[in-house]
Amino acid sequence: MAKPNFKIDRDGVVHGTNNPCEQPKESEIKIAANFLKACRIGYVTKLGSVQVNAPQSYHLKHVIERISGHYISNGAVILAARRLGLPMKILKDSPNVLIGVCL
Repeated sequence: MAKPNFKIDRDGVVHGTNNPCEQPKESEIKIAANFLKACRIGYVTKLGSVQVNAPQSYHLKHVIERISGHYISNGAVILAARRLGLPMKILKDSPNVLIGVCL
């Protein structure tokens, strides 16, 4: 599956001509990646697109924070998912993405 090409900052997806602000911290990305590696792929159609009932990055951010006890930015979750090659769907005019994993 091809890695989506879009700009990310700590807050999440950067739309339009806006420039990314502060980048997610590597320590947060690592924690998010370790969590996402434990999840199984889900909410993906046979054609590879992410279904609308897949969890949003912002929801996953809060789940990871509760489990890890560390602050995690929305952008860290998205970047971790992208580095892992997980299926994602960008939401229009939103800093969040749908990530094709089951909790």
